[in-house]
Amino acid sequence: MPQPSAETSVVMQNHPASITSEAYRSLRFNLDRSLEKGLKSIVVTSPGRKEGRTTTAVNLAAAYAQLGRKVVLVDADLRHPSLHAVFGQTGRKGLADFLSRPCEVSDIVIESPVENLSVVYAGAPPLHPTELLASERMKELLAELGKNYDLIIADTSSVLPSTDSRVVAAQCDGVLLVIEFGKVKRSAAKRIASELEHAKVNLLGIVWNKIRKQEAKAYLYT
Repeated sequence: MPQPSAETSVVMQNHPASITSEAYRSLRFNLDRSLEKGLKSIVVTSPGRKEGRTTTAVNLAAAYAQLGRKVVLVDADLRHPSLHAVFGQTGRKGLADFLSRPCEVSDIVIESPVENLSVVYAGAPPLHPTELLASERMKELLAELGKNYDLIIADTSSVLPSTDSRVVAAQCDGVLLVIEFGKVKRSAAKRIASELEHAKVNLLGIVWNKIRKQEAKAYLYT
């Protein structure tokens, strides 16, 4: 995928005619066959931090919302959350609040500026994020969201530093792995594949991110 001009921008909303937006439409098209088979929840993760995982999750969610599908985007990275920054929101109740104390689903689902797209922010940082993500409350939340939305996209923590993303992936229908182009070595890639295989998750595909614009143009027009 080409690199967006700003890490936190919703490119599909702000620059719909850009090469980057076209790349997200292409990603959406490639995932459509999986959705036709009944897939309703996708985890977006990456080997490490700052590889474009959140930007991909946001714009993939926006891409499906623009088709008229009802989408909810969940910030499941309880260690380093970032969706609140993308949408300029602070102090909101979120996933950690729902998982750790009495709270209703309706208390944490927020409408976004993108039509048909709702967001669940991470909320207050918890002491034990892995245990919360593996709890029955997390399963209850995903089940409830699945009743009310056409698609759930979960932006999780990175694969290598913690087990959080694998815990969430094991509860969802598929995983999209975002890798910064030219950054990950073969040994790290093998380790990632092993980690995901051990978690018995459905790897839907790999998004190569942060490809330079000239490389993207050459790909599209030659």
